[in-house]
Amino acid sequence: MIRIIAVLVTNLFLTFSLLAETKDLKVTYKVNLTCEKCTEMITEASKKHKKIKKLNFDIPGDKVEITFNTPEKLTKKEIRRIELDSGYYLVEDTKEAAKDKKSKK
Repeated sequence: MIRIIAVLVTNLFLTFSLLAETKDLKVTYKVNLTCEKCTEMITEASKKHKKIKKLNFDIPGDKVEITFNTPEKLTKKEIRRIELDSGYYLVEDTKEAAKDKKSKK
């Protein structure tokens, strides 16, 4: 009985350790940003999505980096909803995605 409890406790500990080490998924999108109002509108539209943890805007670079709470990106339907709600189109920055893949190797 003690062995079973020890194994369960060890498994729980390992599970929580792995979850704590999981890195957040970050995806960069190109978007036409001209001012703070643009960022406010996208931020408001994205609040409806529980998958989104944080937004980082680069106004001069016309980019927004989205950090997700889950290992999955937004679906096309979810991205479209943000676009419709904010009035801004989000296009995944494939150059940034390629850089991320190279840095992980």
